[in-house]
Amino acid sequence: MTNPTLFEPYILGSLTLSNRIVMAPLTRNRA
Repeated sequence: MTNPTLFEPYILGSLTLSNRIVMAPLTRNRA
């Protein structure tokens, strides 16, 4: 395997995107 640091930004980016998509409707319902 290559440097895992190369995949870290992609993994973190995908996680943040998925979290935003999931948290968006939750925050809207709360508000």
